[in-house]
Amino acid sequence: MMKRALAFITFEQLSTKSQVELRYQHLGNAHPVQNNALALITARHKIIYEYRYNHVLHFCFILFIATITTHFAISRISLPAVIIAGILSYSILYLFNYQFTFNFILLRNINIVEEQCRQKAGEEIKKCRKLQYSNLALVLIDKVNTQINGMAPLSCDDNSALMLTELYGVDTGSMKKNLELLYIKNKRKHFTERNKTEYKNCFNEAYDYFEKRQCLEGAKKVKELEMNFFT
Repeated sequence: MMKRALAFITFEQLSTKSQVELRYQHLGNAHPVQNNALALITARHKIIYEYRYNHVLHFCFILFIATITTHFAISRISLPAVIIAGILSYSILYLFNYQFTFNFILLRNINIVEEQCRQKAGEEIKKCRKLQYSNLALVLIDKVNTQINGMAPLSCDDNSALMLTELYGVDTGSMKKNLELLYIKNKRKHFTERNKTEYKNCFNEAYDYFEKRQCLEGAKKVKELEMNFFT
């Protein structure tokens, strides 16, 4: 009972790494549409708020109410003496326990859990990128879709590269480089055998995409672009 009482007063369980992980998991499930960075910031502020106000300040309020209630229930207790003793006790707890726990335990565990969340998110992004089509394949798919749907073609400029970045979430510089490869023949003069193999794989990705979508016209146009690319 003494251990439980001490754990309750000092909020020992609130600052453990496992408890912080549970709170991050719960808060993340409550806001699944938030991006990872915003979710981490929100969870951090929420946990700190809970510690400072929902627990420390709330405990102070309960202690004050208990003191007043005890005074009126047992009139022999001196209210000023009890209040002074309560303030002193709480101040000592706050300075040497609650603040210490917050600065050296809770914040440390929050930082550890945040870093773990970032690493996990980075691994998920890497997995998604591995599944994503290559950048040249994305440019080919967009070009063929543009031709099929009669839209204005893209150019080898920053605006076109930016449009592809906004659409596919890929670096603008890489998009521009691949646009230049596709549109400017001089960029393809000094291909090594390795380059040719890599680019053929990109065309195969685009071709397979249109085959899976059962778009024969798109697959045909990819083959035409491939012939022109390597001649």
